[in-house]
Parts: sequence; C-alpha cells; structure tokens
Amino acid sequence: MQTSIKNGGVFIFLHESLKFMNINLHNSCKEQDIQICAAKLNLTNFNIVIISIYRSPSGNFSYFLKKY
Repeated sequence: MQTSIKNGGVFIFLHESLKFMNINLHNSCKEQDIQICAAKLNLTNFNIVIISIYRSPSGNFSYFLKKY
C-alpha cells in the first residue's frame, strides 16, 4: 500500500521457523481511517489468527467503526 502520509501503519513480525500464511486485507485499508493486516499461524495442535489494526487519530472514526 503506497501512502502519502508520514508515519503510522501496521506490521506483524513472525519468526521464519513458524508455519504461517498471510491473509490479504489490502482492499480493507483506507489511509488514515483504517489500516489492517493479518496472519494465520499453523501450529501443531491448533491455528491462531493474529490481526493488527491501526487508526490515525485524525482519521474518520465513524468510518472505522462502520467498516468492521
């Protein structure tokens, strides 16, 4: 996602030894209003989904609440 605003954004860092799959949420992002990324970890006994969400303080709060 190319941005024109400085700072902000979301990341999920996972160790390379973990089995994981990226979840594409690029279409759900809107700069300053909501930025979101997710990954699914495939562990031995279960799966875990990690989600990271960021909303800029100057973004549209109503849009953020209605989006999800």
